[in-house]
Amino acid sequence: APVSGTIDISGRVSSLFTVTLGMDPDDTGLENITNLGLMLSMSSDEIREKTPEIAAFSELGDYLTLPVRTYSSGMMLRLAFGVATSIEPEILLLDEGLGAGDAAFAERAKRRFDDLMARSSIVVLASHSDGLIRELCNKAVYLDKGQVQMAGAVDEVIEAYHRASGTHAPGER
Repeated sequence: APVSGTIDISGRVSSLFTVTLGMDPDDTGLENITNLGLMLSMSSDEIREKTPEIAAFSELGDYLTLPVRTYSSGMMLRLAFGVATSIEPEILLLDEGLGAGDAAFAERAKRRFDDLMARSSIVVLASHSDGLIRELCNKAVYLDKGQVQMAGAVDEVIEAYHRASGTHAPGER
């Protein structure tokens, strides 16, 4: 944990590390939309405005009036992903582990995720995936034990990481 220093944030920050974090199994889907929205710093008005669109995206219909504990894991993920990707962040924090459920849902989730990325001014991605970093990033920072080792162009930083760690990028020998 940090022991000193300050941080100045200019802009609305949202994170998507675990989309189901904060879901209450005893609350209905609609109540969880509100709870998750509030946890993501959405106003009550924003949540009210976005609920129909989140409901439509989740395709849960009447299940939204039932407790989430009655949902399958896929249903829970669709609801949580719908809420998490409805935010309007200026700064978006992501982890590579963000999942999108089954194959039938994956394409809709990818389009929605791409739209979220486009609405964000700054995206910070934590990843070890060269491909994902190359696909989503225009700059990279290589950290080792919390210390910045290099910052700059994506390919140069990835190459430095592999040199320092003694690993090879996929396809290299």
